[in-house]
Amino acid sequence: MTDTLCDIVKQSMRAFRQQLFGEWGFLALLALLCAGLTWLQFRWTGEISRAEAERLRGGVRETF
Repeated sequence: MTDTLCDIVKQSMRAFRQQLFGEWGFLALLALLCAGLTWLQFRWTGEISRAEAERLRGGVRETF
């Protein structure tokens, strides 16, 4: 069973495409993960800012 040059090239290109799609898929997954973590960090930072402002307002009320 001998593979022709054309068959070898087709197999090689198929393997290359599968590897390329796998790498792009992994990069897309990482990008989505980073976007999700960025959103969470933004949300948490906002909650911390609101809690800090409320704590400061409470401290001012206690002094007067």
